[in-house]
Amino acid sequence: MDFANTDASWTKISRMCIGLQLILDSYLSLFHLNIALAFNSQFKAFTFLSFLGFVLFSIFEDRFLFSIWRVRRSDRFSENPYRQKYILYGQLFFGMMAGVFLFANFPGGFKFIVTFFYSFWLFQIIRNIRLDSRESLTPIYFFGTSLCRLVFPLYFLWNSSNFLRIRPAPGFGIFLLFYVMIQSIVIYLQDKFGSRFFIPKKFLPQKYNYFQQRELSDNFCVICRCEIEDDYMITPCNHFFHRTCLQRWMELKLECPTCRSPLPPP
Repeated sequence: MDFANTDASWTKISRMCIGLQLILDSYLSLFHLNIALAFNSQFKAFTFLSFLGFVLFSIFEDRFLFSIWRVRRSDRFSENPYRQKYILYGQLFFGMMAGVFLFANFPGGFKFIVTFFYSFWLFQIIRNIRLDSRESLTPIYFFGTSLCRLVFPLYFLWNSSNFLRIRPAPGFGIFLLFYVMIQSIVIYLQDKFGSRFFIPKKFLPQKYNYFQQRELSDNFCVICRCEIEDDYMITPCNHFFHRTCLQRWMELKLECPTCRSPLPPP
């Protein structure tokens, strides 16, 4: 949240990525609470863990997801902000209830359900490709989050003497470990080599060129309020700005400083 604290950075982040993590943490919080009630000897420890999980998903991840949602629907928020809040929390509630329903009624599809919920980075990879953006999240975040998210399932999948006596499945545990870590590695490579580095160029859409050579129709930069002589950038709405001014502006907002039209990622 400290790294992604502007409208431009929130736009890069997939709401499905954060939403799935929020739902996973809500399940973990509820699970630890049930364990605390079932095992009196470990009541304090598991209650504390449940409380930490509750704070994580109900305050931090909820606030982070709300910021992403607000930026993605800024036009609709200005019209009816309360309705947009109801839509967001309604979708979250539906997702939580759908997961509980699937776990309870389709035990045979347990592996497929877990695989889906641990596909949160896949949605971020797709988001990076769509926007052709990089550095949406810090490496310490997505690698650290991946490892922390894997501790819980791998304990039961690999440990035959787990305290709930759940039958281990080491093969699925290895698959889940590689599946999540490969997603993290792909995001890291997207940051290093570009979000579309593995896609052939002939399949890529044409990217807007901010450095076109045109005759200056307006030699006044509204960002710094100085005259433009050279080294400029042109927006799709045909407005001219200094290169450094517009680049700094787009780090905060992906909209034209003059007419507020949406801008494509640089």
